[in-house]
Amino acid sequence: MLIAMFVFTGCNKDDDANPVNATYQYSYAGKTYDIVDAEYLYADGDTFLFFRGAGIANYVQIIFADHVDSIPTGTFTYNALRYQNSYDPESNFWSGAVTTESNALGYNLSGGTVTIQPDGEGYKVVFKVTTQEGTAEGSYTGTIRPR
Repeated sequence: MLIAMFVFTGCNKDDDANPVNATYQYSYAGKTYDIVDAEYLYADGDTFLFFRGAGIANYVQIIFADHVDSIPTGTFTYNALRYQNSYDPESNFWSGAVTTESNALGYNLSGGTVTIQPDGEGYKVVFKVTTQEGTAEGSYTGTIRPR
């Protein structure tokens, strides 16, 4: 009986070690990337979110103006007019980029939406953002650690 418990416990750990979960992926330019890490950075009155895809230089970066010391929650739409009255920090994000191994400097965002909701100890993030090269669409559920 002790041997059987050991075998079944070992099988469960193997299954948990490599979960297949679409909530940790994004697609861009015909490729799908597993999101292997999520980070935030507070700088110059803005909150930067980074979702790192598997590989060397694959990121989706989203920047929110006037969110200091907190990860914004809610649904946000792209608005590049950060310094205009039409920009609302409670419903807009103003910048970001999608970087790839072929362009580590990235493609600037030109549109899109992002939804961020608290989820237990972390967040549930769903994004669909556009660049001149295409659309990055994905989702992430988990902790977002400081950069």
